[in-house]
Amino acid sequence: MGTVDQTMPALFAASTDATFTPLAQLGAGPEGTVVLAQRGGKFVEIHTPTFEPGSHRWQVLEARVRAVGAVEHPAVRSVLALETTPPAIILDGDS
Repeated sequence: MGTVDQTMPALFAASTDATFTPLAQLGAGPEGTVVLAQRGGKFVEIHTPTFEPGSHRWQVLEARVRAVGAVEHPAVRSVLALETTPPAIILDGDS
């Protein structure tokens, strides 16, 4: 049996950002996908929405992510980045 990127090549296509190593898909649905990845020695979750920046759904999501990012609590994952190209939300995966 090969690595995750060998067994799921469509999901783990070559990334433009070589700093992330995809490990496993955590979920997928009509809103987007979530992948567990590793950057350096830390785990991160990469949420890729199905809608584009500039849409009403993106504006609502961006407001929610910024609100969550302002919270410092052990039960809330840290928001590491809100990317627009390609659209993605990157969360701390070590919690």
